[in-house]
Amino acid sequence: MAHNIRPARGQHTVTERLLKGFAANDGRLAVFDREYRQRRLRSPGAGIFTTNFDSWGSRGSEDRWNLFEVNFPAALAGVKDRTALSDPATVDTLRDMLALHWLRSRGMVRARGQAVNRTFGRYRLDAPDTRRDFLAEALRQRTGLIATSRSSLEWMADKLIGDVQANDLAKWHSRQNVEYFQAARTRFEQLDLHVHYAATRDLAIGDSPVITTIKGQPGAGPHQDIGVQRADHVAMPITPNVLITLGDNPPNRDLSDDEVDSYNDCQWSTFAVWIAARPGGAADERLKLEAQLER
Repeated sequence: MAHNIRPARGQHTVTERLLKGFAANDGRLAVFDREYRQRRLRSPGAGIFTTNFDSWGSRGSEDRWNLFEVNFPAALAGVKDRTALSDPATVDTLRDMLALHWLRSRGMVRARGQAVNRTFGRYRLDAPDTRRDFLAEALRQRTGLIATSRSSLEWMADKLIGDVQANDLAKWHSRQNVEYFQAARTRFEQLDLHVHYAATRDLAIGDSPVITTIKGQPGAGPHQDIGVQRADHVAMPITPNVLITLGDNPPNRDLSDDEVDSYNDCQWSTFAVWIAARPGGAADERLKLEAQLER
């Protein structure tokens, strides 16, 4: 794969195909922007829910993920007419949908960064002792100097970390994405899939839309220390009135108002920049309220 000189435009945490389902008849959905504390009506392609998910091989990633996304409309149709669970292919597509959105979420991107920072931190702390000769030789080759103190080895470790961050990290993340997706997909295959419908209240969707939780533990996503391999419950809204869950102890098939509010609370607790809702619905009322609180 060649270096991605011109990254693909329009990388999204939530695919436009799904965002369109949250829009009103005019094609716009209500979006709350955390940075500016504003609620606006925006079209799905108007620069919302964007991400720098893959900054090295984004064109290849977009082509690869599109192989899954082309199946989403048929799966959504099966969900709408309540035949999804009777069709194994549709169930597989719904698992793909959740795995893809978990992978591309702002929460996952943040968790990746947290993990890398921990790795670099451990290297800087340990390498002057465990890799002293390697750092000393690297220092000699780079500067011509002989390492005479721990601080000189730490300086060299910092330089090596900087080199990796500048030259190799984006490439590594890009290649790891395939493995991350497969790991999530394998885990989701082990969990029972359920489809739930909201009647009187509607669901919101944030830029970390796949909620991963463990019963009795705080947190609701990889960036909140609930990784996909540990989670015993996974949930994602795919339309304003449809929620997909994986795992034991699912909510009712027909969601109560309290259950809808609980899942919306999870979206609010995990989103990073954007959260959206169908304009004029109950979920939109919270967007409006949050925007007013800062005025």
